[in-house]
Amino acid sequence: MINELIPICYLVDNLKGFGGAEKNLLQIANGLDKTKYRIYVSCLNRGELFDNLRAKGTVATCFNVKKIFSFNGFVQGLNFFRFLRVKQIKILVTYHEGSDIWGSIIAKMAGVPVIISSRRDMGYLLNYKHNLVYRFVNHLFDKIIVVSNAVGQYVCKNQSVNPQKIVTIYNGIEIEDRTVNLFNKSSLLRSSYVKNSQALVVGITASIRPIKGLRYLLEAASGIISKLPNTVFLIVGSYKYDEGCYQVLRSLVKDLGLDNNVFFTGDCSDVMPYINIMDVCVISSLNEGFSNSILEYMACGKPVVATRVGGNVEAVVDGETGFLVSPKDSRSLATKIIQLLDDKELRSQMGLMGHTRVKELFQFDRMISETNDLFMDILRRKNQL
Repeated sequence: MINELIPICYLVDNLKGFGGAEKNLLQIANGLDKTKYRIYVSCLNRGELFDNLRAKGTVATCFNVKKIFSFNGFVQGLNFFRFLRVKQIKILVTYHEGSDIWGSIIAKMAGVPVIISSRRDMGYLLNYKHNLVYRFVNHLFDKIIVVSNAVGQYVCKNQSVNPQKIVTIYNGIEIEDRTVNLFNKSSLLRSSYVKNSQALVVGITASIRPIKGLRYLLEAASGIISKLPNTVFLIVGSYKYDEGCYQVLRSLVKDLGLDNNVFFTGDCSDVMPYINIMDVCVISSLNEGFSNSILEYMACGKPVVATRVGGNVEAVVDGETGFLVSPKDSRSLATKIIQLLDDKELRSQMGLMGHTRVKELFQFDRMISETNDLFMDILRRKNQL
């Protein structure tokens, strides 16, 4: 029945970094059936990922909107309006508050049949005014995709959304035999950071920002090293977007006497080789919609110690695939990490159960299938097929 490709536009605030929202957008855009959809990616502000997308053949457009409520925002809004009409966009999916607000209003005026918002976090950057505006624009969305039930509950409670408008689609990851594929590279990495063959590695993959709670991991590291002095800690992630936070953490490492045990790797295009050399993997976030890092940890068969916030509770089964601890609780974080470091069999058992959980619930193909099913269902109900 579908004779022509369905034009779909993804709109995101920026394409400056490879965070959770950007990763999800690229996964979906690349994973959707190209014989069914014609996919466009647009952004309010460009960055290195914008050029990366174009280099790979994706049709990407930047509208250079600094402030959505400004003369520039109005002029670029007219350009976006024309873009939606010329491309005959049938589905608009927005990420982040700027795109949610600016994009949904313009799409409604342009007559886009289906408007969807994708929410990836627990609103830690939103204030009371943001939520007031959201209470208006949420009426413009046909559906709101949330990355976890926790995010959905936040949206319903704080933005007066009918729960029937909420659709939970968990992040997905492609499973492969990572141990074999990464063995040589991981061995070289381990020798770079671990000088004692008996030492164990605790690690985290996260951008260097206060919300990631890294200071509490460092405080936990101090207690762990007092009992297991050879333990190595790897912090894998970029600090270029918050240099100040990075400098604070570096100073804390020095003050705690951890210089010989804690290593910041900087930005990495591929975190999997680092995860592969970790014995225990950590998420110390103060707020988390749904962690891609946890899925990557479990896909590599690693036990997880994570904070009991947001979607972490839906990813980690406490006592089975890892442990959950309260945020900002360095002592509990240290206790659970030590428990795993002291018990090789427990690490192996939890890692295996985590790997099985990812295969059963968080596969990439499932995420793509559920997204496609949602699009098809709305288009049919609106007689757009």
